[in-house]
Amino acid sequence: MMAPMSRTSSGTTTAAAPRSAAVIAPVTPQPARTSAGTATAAAGGQQQGGKKSSAKARADEFKAWAEQQMQHLTGSSDLTFVDFLFTLPSAGEVQEYCATYLGADDRTAAFASEFLRRKRADPSLSSAGGVFTAS
Repeated sequence: MMAPMSRTSSGTTTAAAPRSAAVIAPVTPQPARTSAGTATAAAGGQQQGGKKSSAKARADEFKAWAEQQMQHLTGSSDLTFVDFLFTLPSAGEVQEYCATYLGADDRTAAFASEFLRRKRADPSLSSAGGVFTAS
């Protein structure tokens, strides 16, 4: 984009200084105040925090269960395989990979079934995206 041109009193043409764009600072919402002057937004923050901590508690519970199962099935509490299972789109694939890598026996079938039950019961676990391998 070319700078605007202007004429001086002597008749020469010069480039005009570019106009600076107005900078608008973002408006930060202020917490509502009660008649006592205390902020009421804190209660909402606790509620949201409660939901987040509840999801974290469920993820922690699942992680503890998965570590115990992996220890029982493989002798290691490494959750890399469990993390991989979350990426599989179908129950059949979960069962097939479990049978292939953990052995085709009743313990493995029970693990795969319980994994799928827990995954379906809490969709937030599926969106965890690798949190189980990062300790």
